[in-house]
Amino acid sequence: MSYEKTLGIISPKCLPQATAIIESSGLAILREKMLQLSDNQAERFLQMNGLASESQLKSALTTGPVHLLIIGGLESVLRWPELIGQADQANNCVLYGSGGIESASRDIRFFFPDGPLILEQNFSAEEYLGRVVKPLLMKGLVKMCRERPENPVLWLGMWLLENRPHEM
Repeated sequence: MSYEKTLGIISPKCLPQATAIIESSGLAILREKMLQLSDNQAERFLQMNGLASESQLKSALTTGPVHLLIIGGLESVLRWPELIGQADQANNCVLYGSGGIESASRDIRFFFPDGPLILEQNFSAEEYLGRVVKPLLMKGLVKMCRERPENPVLWLGMWLLENRPHEM
């Protein structure tokens, strides 16, 4: 199993339902923003994904604002499309889910260009913890030991909030 990030596009009226499905599945919403796509943006996005002929999807993307979600978790690229089937597609609740690792990375960069570089390869949970979580925690723990705060758990929590590499 590997930790992955994928993109989900959801209509605003269905965000509570989609959020409940995501959270109950063990995945997490890492970033979110609401955006009104222009015709040009929608056309570029659909063309980039080989969906230029999908006029119904283009209409759904441009009719009103949509929620763009970066969804993370174990096997999220594979699992997100399966979860889409649980939503009410008749009401355009879920408009889009990335189709693979490469398209997920490309989709995320398209809508979140200011975000961190999304790694193209899959990581197992152990690799992810070793490459991302452990170095960050060690950096915070070393700094905490130097400062010796009165409440170390609160201090570490605040430090982690101030030093979030996924939002750099």
